Amino acid sequence: MTDTREALGFSPPREPHRLSSKRPQDPRDAKALLGRLCAGDLDRAVRCLDAPLDLLKTRGQQCGIVDYLADVAREFVPLLEGRAVAER
Repeated sequence: MTDTREALGFSPPREPHRLSSKRPQDPRDAKALLGRLCAGDLDRAVRCLDAPLDLLKTRGQQCGIVDYLADVAREFVPLLEGRAVAER
């Protein structure tokens, strides 16, 4: 991860808002970066993506993760629990 931080000039886990999703060839592309970090190791990918919700909310405030998680809780979780989603 040190090489990645040095190449990018920032720490992706601490500043995810600085990552991109515009062009896969961009060194800051989030999906491509995950692929490079994990190099096909599915267990490592799962570990990279498995983070406590409070940590995700703290580090992801500037990239919209808080709103996204709220949407998931409101729209998706009730479906999993067999409850109807409230009409908007």
